Amino acid sequence: CTSSCGQGQHIEGFCTGHGTSNEQTCKQCKDKCPFGRFLEGTCSGLDMFDTRYCPRCEVTDTCPEGMYVANNCTGTSTSDTATCQNCSVQRCSSGEYIKDGCVGTTHQDLARCAVCEVGGCA
Repeated sequence: CTSSCGQGQHIEGFCTGHGTSNEQTCKQCKDKCPFGRFLEGTCSGLDMFDTRYCPRCEVTDTCPEGMYVANNCTGTSTSDTATCQNCSVQRCSSGEYIKDGCVGTTHQDLARCAVCEVGGCA
C-alpha cells in the first residue's frame, strides 16, 4: 500500500489488506483558492486528505472612503495580504476636484486632482 506521496500531494483511498492491488493513489492538494481567500496549510505527502484550505481574507471588497483595497487576496497567496491603503489624493486646491477618487471599493489608487469645468464644481 502507498505510505507516502510527494510534497504537495496527499494519499487517497484505503488499504484494507483484503484487495489484490494497491487501492491508494497520490492526488494533488489544492494549489489555489477563489478570489478573496488565501491558501493555508501544508501538504506533506503523508496525509490521508488534502490539508490545505481557503480562509476568507479580512479585507476583500470594502475599505472606508478615501481608501482602496491593496494587495488583493487572489487565491494564490499563502497569507492574508489585502489591506486598506490611503489614496494619494485626499483633497485638492480651490477650483479643482478629486477625479476617480477612492470610494473604498476600488482596487488601485487612480485619484487625481482635475480642474473644474466652467461654472465651477458641483
